[in-house]
Amino acid sequence: MGDNQADTKPTIETVLERMADFRKSVESELQQIKIRQDRIESMVLAMRADLAEFIGQFKEHISSHP
Repeated sequence: MGDNQADTKPTIETVLERMADFRKSVESELQQIKIRQDRIESMVLAMRADLAEFIGQFKEHISSHP
């Protein structure tokens, strides 16, 4: 029975392969997060620019109406 249980343990090569696969998976997920973060940052910058333009137009509108 002890020998049978020993046979079911993963070999060091299997553990290393699993760790490498896990690392690749984590790196892939981090890359996807970075892509999403870059998109969000771009959207925020665009919204800030739009807001600045809107505020400028609003100030012009207010100043032209006494």
